[in-house]
Amino acid sequence: MNIDEKITGTGSYPRHFLAVIATTILSIAVSIYCLSTGRFIVSQNLFYFPIIIACFYYLKKGFLFSVLLAFSYLIAILVYSPDFIIIREAFITVVVFVAIAGVTTFISIQRKKTENALHESEKKYRLFFEKAGESILILEAEGGNRGRIVEVNHAAVIMHGYTREELLAMKITDLDADESATSLPEKIKLALKGEWLSGEVVHVRKDGTKFPLEINAGLMNFGKKKYIIAMDRDISDRKQAEAKLEYERNQLLSLLNSIDDLIYISDPFTYEMLYVNDASVRLLRKNPVGGLCYRELQGKDRPCDFCTNEIILGNKDKPYKWEYHNPSLNLDLEIVDRIIKWPDGRDVRFEFAKNITKRKQAENELRTLNEKLEEKVEERTCQLLAAQAELVHKEKLAVIGAIAAGIGNELRNPLGVMNNAVYFLKTVIPDADYSVKEYLDIIRNEIDNSQSIISELLDAARTGTPEKTTISAGKLIAMSIDKCQIPEKINVRTDIPDTLPGINIDPLQISQAIRNLIANAVQAMPNGGQLTVAARQVSGVGERRPGVEDLPFDADFMEISVANTGESISPENMEKLFQPLFTTKARGIGLGLLICRNLVEANGGRIEVKSPSGKGTIFMIILPYR
Repeated sequence: MNIDEKITGTGSYPRHFLAVIATTILSIAVSIYCLSTGRFIVSQNLFYFPIIIACFYYLKKGFLFSVLLAFSYLIAILVYSPDFIIIREAFITVVVFVAIAGVTTFISIQRKKTENALHESEKKYRLFFEKAGESILILEAEGGNRGRIVEVNHAAVIMHGYTREELLAMKITDLDADESATSLPEKIKLALKGEWLSGEVVHVRKDGTKFPLEINAGLMNFGKKKYIIAMDRDISDRKQAEAKLEYERNQLLSLLNSIDDLIYISDPFTYEMLYVNDASVRLLRKNPVGGLCYRELQGKDRPCDFCTNEIILGNKDKPYKWEYHNPSLNLDLEIVDRIIKWPDGRDVRFEFAKNITKRKQAENELRTLNEKLEEKVEERTCQLLAAQAELVHKEKLAVIGAIAAGIGNELRNPLGVMNNAVYFLKTVIPDADYSVKEYLDIIRNEIDNSQSIISELLDAARTGTPEKTTISAGKLIAMSIDKCQIPEKINVRTDIPDTLPGINIDPLQISQAIRNLIANAVQAMPNGGQLTVAARQVSGVGERRPGVEDLPFDADFMEISVANTGESISPENMEKLFQPLFTTKARGIGLGLLICRNLVEANGGRIEVKSPSGKGTIFMIILPYR
């Protein structure tokens, strides 16, 4: 109740207000008694008490009441005592009373402001305390009730499921789970030392369920008493989220570690390796996390020239695929690189490297097999073409043989008669004029040419079985040259080492082949030139000619060459040289080289030809010693 209520007669009368009224009446009565009797006693100082009480409790209104009371006292003095001295004393007393009332009022106002500020602060504290989303508990820190809960907020009540009264009757150990209660004494000791505590504990709700808390606690001093304020946050949701993340992380790690291919993550700017899967650890025989990728994976001292970091940083949304042979690991790898986000938000390099070494080896083996197959197919094709050519060749020879046999039988007899007739005419007309003799010689030469053509046809159609005997190269070549008609304008040179061993062949057949080659050489040099016939011993020369008997390449051979300095053979004619009936001569029938080849092959050899442009032609007969 305030003064206004008292004046208006409303409200209740507090005890300090009744004290003001009682002391006021008493002091006025004593003062009037003293004035009326002329006595001045200490009792009249009771007038101070209502002033002090009024100013203390009613502040400005109390001060006004005190001033009113003082003037009432002064008026009373003036009424009951006309004595100037008494009035002067009364005036002094009133001034002192008013001064005391003013000081008291000022002090009371300051006290009231302080009380209001404290009350407002307490209201804010209480509001914060009660409205805080986290649980707040205040505990006794010392004495026999150490750990007793002395205050809790609404969040603590909701969090633990107890009423406020139930919590205030408990100790913190009643809320701690067994695993958390054991560490409480040590935590209180640390708090008493002034340390601020933080960590995780487990509390038990009223229904018995356990839940995790994140605590922050520290020491509070209220006067001489020490308390611990503990702010707790329920982290059940966070723990569940962490458990879910950990589960998903373990699932991901399990998945990555189950892959036998290399997976690693590195910083594309510092090259630091941040993660590798188990397959990488097994392959590298160590855990390279923390090392530099180019050092751990490539064994280099600086970043690789072929590093794809710039490529994938320039196109973060797309993977980059490439293949690479790692010489350090001796592996062929099929690689997929891309940029992903690391948990701290930075861009990192993710690489998946599939080991394709076996596939590459299989591809190389398949490629080699394909090449070999192609070679064999080509070789077989060549063999088939050679066999076909040989078959065509034999068919042609068969046709030629049939024709030659028929022509030979039909023409040799008339040619023999004509030859005898020429001989008879030369005998019976010895004195014939020059023109008759010339025509008879022409007839005789044409008969010889016709018989030579018939012989060539028969030789080309059938090659006899060789009758081999050992003969020296010098004797064989000399025998062949002696039977050839070589013009004087052609220079003949032979090159035959004396140490050259003899060879086992049919001398007549090989000599005929050499004579045919010499005849061709002479015809290739109508204006003269150099004819060289040479022999030498060689080993593993040339290539086998399809259709010819296989000869071991490590065997020793004799090479007989017939070289001329006439016109070279054109490339298009080189392939046709040994075909039947192919000739570039005006009077030839194209069987001479065919006969040469047949004779040489019959003796186990082969014939080859070289004709460099502008350097003449060399025919080589290659015969095995064994």
